[in-house]
Amino acid sequence: MTASKTDDGRALESLRILEIGHQQICKQQLPQQTTLLWTGTAAGPPRKIAAPLTFCGLLRLWRALRKREHDVIIVYVEQWAPWHWKCFRHIFSLHPLRTLWKLSAIQTLRVVRPRAPLMILDLTEWGFIHRHNEFLLDRCTIWFKRELPFDRWRVFRRSSPGGHPATHFRGNPRNRRRLEKLHPLSLGCPDDRTHDGAFPEKGCDLFVAVQNATSSTIRIEGVREIAALRRRGIAVDMPAVRLQPQEFIERMSKAWLTWSPHGFGWDCYRHYEASLAFSVPIISAPTIVRQFPMIDGVHCFYYFPDEPDGLARVIVRALADRQRLREMAEAARALVKAHHVWPQRIEELLRMTLGYEPAPGGLLLDEK
Repeated sequence: MTASKTDDGRALESLRILEIGHQQICKQQLPQQTTLLWTGTAAGPPRKIAAPLTFCGLLRLWRALRKREHDVIIVYVEQWAPWHWKCFRHIFSLHPLRTLWKLSAIQTLRVVRPRAPLMILDLTEWGFIHRHNEFLLDRCTIWFKRELPFDRWRVFRRSSPGGHPATHFRGNPRNRRRLEKLHPLSLGCPDDRTHDGAFPEKGCDLFVAVQNATSSTIRIEGVREIAALRRRGIAVDMPAVRLQPQEFIERMSKAWLTWSPHGFGWDCYRHYEASLAFSVPIISAPTIVRQFPMIDGVHCFYYFPDEPDGLARVIVRALADRQRLREMAEAARALVKAHHVWPQRIEELLRMTLGYEPAPGGLLLDEK
């Protein structure tokens, strides 16, 4: 780990970290420094990894937040409110109190303002902030959001009349301060699932794996265009069944290009998996602010789904220069390994939260 220094001279290695939520990214990377409070209602990590959440545990959490027993706090936002039936139904189980304490952990921040810097990790696929999570904007130091719209005010469309933040809402000083805390966060790749790093031998032009094509109309239209390309002689590897992870990576690595279309959200694991496998991703045009973005013509190719045969034209043009594709594949892999592979990147996010280095994609609004 990089030995960045804090203002009081302590090294980053000595940070005491509290992680609250349904993931354990920091605990995986920095196990000795991290206390994990698991709030997932589904089966979680072994008890020896996560601190048990009980009533006494909540009281200890309250005290820890007020007395700054940790140097930084990480919270994962939940898609569903604790009182939503999808969460609250777990109360009616063999361990109702255990579920109740889990549902209460993040809500503790409603009544206790933490003294340590608070980082929010929002990996949800929605381009807005759910109303039950908005209170965290007033508590946090920084909010990293995966699907951050180009017009960032749209994250508040669930809390604005008519679903669109109006002029008076955007001019409110409190809301403007909230907006400045938002920064983009790439979905990234769970791990470096590749071979030894040597450039692989290519056996086909395009790799396509979209078993759930109906998740997006962009996928439906793209499959039609790719079918027409196959009839024109483009070599397409399109598995009919879901592949095992290792076979998936191997087959993708043998293709010059990989199609990575918009699904429920724009950001997708495929963008980064393809890059790690030395396959240049073909991606539908971005609809969000990106963190450490992949650049068109340098790391990937973008196309506009509303242009007639837009996907097909980009694929044909890309395949005309194989040497350029090799250079792009190597550049994309280097970018992804540097900034988009979990859990190693949590250190980078910690440095941004603590102000050791700037967070890319931030926004500074001029005061009215």
